[in-house]
Amino acid sequence: MEKIEGTLGAYIDENTEEIRWGIKAYGYRGYNSLEEGQTLVIYDDSNNVYWGGNIKKDLTAILPNSTFQSKVGQVVTGADVRWLQEDVRPEKWASMFLENMRAEVHLDDQLKDDTVFH
Repeated sequence: MEKIEGTLGAYIDENTEEIRWGIKAYGYRGYNSLEEGQTLVIYDDSNNVYWGGNIKKDLTAILPNSTFQSKVGQVVTGADVRWLQEDVRPEKWASMFLENMRAEVHLDDQLKDDTVFH
């Protein structure tokens, strides 16, 4: 099972000025954008699983009470984002990346029952 271990990050795409969700890998792999269907496991400071599940991009969510209308229809923490995780509160999703939580991404193996644990 191939996996990437590292810390989460919210990176700004210089071309679109949108936030991209990804993981900064330990070692040589650098920054890796998260892709649909990958399994993401996020750990808290005590090394317990904080959140885990398959990446399911919600490209249509429009957040209520946004201070301005985004080009892509999604705003979280005052910034445009390309996508949000389905079934996760946008603020919770963003906070895990802004806090650079430790995580691993499984590239070739999905959770079979689509379980989200947190």
